[in-house]
Amino acid sequence: FVDNDMFSPHNTARHGLMDAPDGILWPAKSYLMCNATRELGHTQSQAWYEDVRVILNSPKFFQEVVSDKSIVVDATASLSVFEAACKSVPLMEFAGRYARTAMLGEGKVCYLALEGPLRAARADDLIALLFERCRTDVALRRKINEGTRDIDQLFVGQNCSSSTTIMPDSRIARASASIAIQLECWLKRGLPSHGALLVGVEDDSGLGLSWTVTTAVPTLVLHTESDGGWEIRILPEAVHAIQRDVEKWRPNETGGALLGHIYPGRRCIVIGGLVDAPTDSKRTPSRFTLGAVGLEESLRQGHKDSLGHLHFRSEE
Repeated sequence: FVDNDMFSPHNTARHGLMDAPDGILWPAKSYLMCNATRELGHTQSQAWYEDVRVILNSPKFFQEVVSDKSIVVDATASLSVFEAACKSVPLMEFAGRYARTAMLGEGKVCYLALEGPLRAARADDLIALLFERCRTDVALRRKINEGTRDIDQLFVGQNCSSSTTIMPDSRIARASASIAIQLECWLKRGLPSHGALLVGVEDDSGLGLSWTVTTAVPTLVLHTESDGGWEIRILPEAVHAIQRDVEKWRPNETGGALLGHIYPGRRCIVIGGLVDAPTDSKRTPSRFTLGAVGLEESLRQGHKDSLGHLHFRSEE
């Protein structure tokens, strides 16, 4: 367990942990979790009071903490931790796998993203895949949307930084139980030979989650030398769509508009999908000219349907 935060009074609204009466003041969350699991018989549990971002970017520290573990589970829902994980060199050399889990739409949707071996399908690829799915999966998009449209924040604790999104504990328990079952299966049976995106969407009764599992095959990765060097990651679905378009219009040049997410801090672009070229586009064996009829509307619709995660720019 890795966490650099202390267990505060307001945390009792979310945690089953309670410090012993003779415990230390302001106990570390990671140590409380470690002690609780040890009392349940997991004597091999270890705790680290440290910023996980430091561990993710320190090969020596990472090896000391992770050792021979088969899977690292990120349940922080932190964007800064996500960014640190995506650019982590130790994770690239890690024999095991990195998985990220979080809830969306006020707990009505949850996901578990397991990277592929050697990070052939990385966490940012899987997140792009999730929001590309939102473009065609109306139920998924609606559940995420209706839970985040009018999010309220409840301020608790000692200062203004102590805030939490209002969410029933029952939804947290429902999602975490399903995720825990899947992790347990992987640990017992072995990890799959590929990456995977598992998405649970609240059913119409509001009692359960309906799950879909998508296999994540390796992402096509390109590197540029211009502008200081960029990493461009193209999801397999987008690659296949481009290949189909090429075959359709061969021997003419062809093109379209790409939808993706830009991570400027680490110079990375993840291409999640595309929009077909407008009907007024011109194709010849030596040149492709992108048309304009309906293009802006299609791109804006793609951006909207991906809930703002996928952005657009035109390419030839």
